Amino acid sequence: MKRDVLLASIAALAVTAGASGAWTAHRALDRIVFFQNEAVKLHKEAKTLKAHLSVARGQLADAERRIAEMRGKPPAVRAGRPGTLSFKANSWMNVKTPNKSARYWKGQAGLDEHGHAIWEAPEYSLRAGALTLRSYYVKHGIKTVRGIVERYSTKNHKEYAEYVAKRMGVSPDEEIDVIRRMPELLRWMAQFETGKPVPERMLCTLDILSKI
Repeated sequence: MKRDVLLASIAALAVTAGASGAWTAHRALDRIVFFQNEAVKLHKEAKTLKAHLSVARGQLADAERRIAEMRGKPPAVRAGRPGTLSFKANSWMNVKTPNKSARYWKGQAGLDEHGHAIWEAPEYSLRAGALTLRSYYVKHGIKTVRGIVERYSTKNHKEYAEYVAKRMGVSPDEEIDVIRRMPELLRWMAQFETGKPVPERMLCTLDILSKI
């Protein structure tokens, strides 16, 4: 009788221990899954923060150069092309439309007689310019101001490249991070194309690239 009671007690303890172990294992598994999900979320947040940091660094570099220019009182802007028609068409980057399709770009309202896009608002022209420069960098590996200008423009390559590179503080053949320095490229290319400065609000927050 005592032996049966003892065996029953041992069995009960074994069941209790097993149940407790199973519960502990279940909770441990839940915590593992929780931490895995948190790790994935943190990884995504880290990538986003890294992208914002890259943009901020580019904006800081641009701001520092603007301050240096203001202190040095740079010469007046000398553009390579007349800017009146560009501004009337909201075409600050003078982007052309492949195959002369009147609705190829977002925000495009038509074409001029030279095949340049006419835009509903200048922001769309800057957006198209940003997309074009990003394609040069990502698809074609173009990393210098001279390389960009020679592919982008049909004339004035030397003058154009030297104009943009000088204001960016680089040499025309120096490799740059095109994505990070996109605001500067757009700013000085648009200024060369039109002969007029681009309003700071158009570039400082990278709203153009966020819409790509």
